[in-house]
Amino acid sequence: MSTDQETATSPQATSETSHPPFSNTDSEHGSAMTQHGSEKKTGWWSTRGRIGRVTYFNRTTLASLIVNGPYIGAVAYAVTTQSAAAEAILGTVLLVTIVLSIPLTVFWTLQAKRRMNDQNRSGWLLLLALVPLVNLAIFIMLYCVKGSSGENRYGPAPEPPTSSGMTLFWCLLGLILLPFFVPLGVLL
Repeated sequence: MSTDQETATSPQATSETSHPPFSNTDSEHGSAMTQHGSEKKTGWWSTRGRIGRVTYFNRTTLASLIVNGPYIGAVAYAVTTQSAAAEAILGTVLLVTIVLSIPLTVFWTLQAKRRMNDQNRSGWLLLLALVPLVNLAIFIMLYCVKGSSGENRYGPAPEPPTSSGMTLFWCLLGLILLPFFVPLGVLL
């Protein structure tokens, strides 16, 4: 093997990345670069980095369905059977849903903060979501406004959504819109 080929395939030549040693994050994949250039996972519960619109929608919608899905099922069961046992199940599931809503709210807030970072905005802007009517503008910013292109002060741009991410997006969107297009009586 010639020295040119050895240099091109050596571990030293391939270990260099296009990331600068102090890069903030590669948030779409949930990793961050440390001072020495090695990757460190930031995870879904991190406040660092940026996430795109599809990732934000997928994460928040899945979390909401996991927490609220059993309650919706219990309500449907209680309505159809109208028994005392169904009401007891409904009460228990409601209590569990309320308890799980606390970490769900924290998760939503962390994801929304990362989404605001994608638009080169501070997460503190999310406090405006507490103001009636202004919260609609925040909702539109989170779900509809494209993030800033390229690197911003919160890190590099997130990767575009994968085909599986887009498939999940369309399935979740269809699941959410289904009750608006199909009469409730057909579903029960």
